[in-house]
Amino acid sequence: MERERKTVFLAALSLMMYGLVSALGGGPFAFFPINEIIFIFIVIYFAALNFSKAKTSYLLLLGFATISLLYNQLFLNFFMNSEQMVGFYKNPLILKLKIASYSLLLIEITRFYYKTNWKYHVYTLPPVLLFIGFGVYFNLYLIQTLGLLIFIGTLYFYYKNTANESEIYPKSLFYIWYFYTFLKLSSLLTMYLYDFRFD
Repeated sequence: MERERKTVFLAALSLMMYGLVSALGGGPFAFFPINEIIFIFIVIYFAALNFSKAKTSYLLLLGFATISLLYNQLFLNFFMNSEQMVGFYKNPLILKLKIASYSLLLIEITRFYYKTNWKYHVYTLPPVLLFIGFGVYFNLYLIQTLGLLIFIGTLYFYYKNTANESEIYPKSLFYIWYFYTFLKLSSLLTMYLYDFRFD
């Protein structure tokens, strides 16, 4: 598990350095355009190392990461010019892709609650699903991130109090969730500091 921890640390550090270089070059301290690209590489790498331990979880996370990449602006830059991208982002397909990707994410979150069946789950599952789902559908980034933070808190306390049962939900998945939370928080910070808007 040391490899996974080091990988997440180095990926987070690299993104921070990217943001710092951007700021020193006169731009904003922003690194969210490459979040989805980095995230899918992390998921693929972790899946290659641990796929047999949690096949369904990795398939769901890979599906989420792949669909999220399909409407990432930096990724689409390789295939579309500016006019095509403007038209693409006005297409109702974008909302459908977002709903499809986050549905996979919510399924994986629900699977965690179902598999672990921890005593405090009844208190955190409803707000997690409500905040993330509501936040994604209505494009309320802060609400979405709040739901994710509640889930991360649940993960943390579950793992801290039931370490002997960690194989029920492998620790490699925890690192993916922690990294994803880092990406969301960094994006949220960028948005409020520089008045960016997320699609």
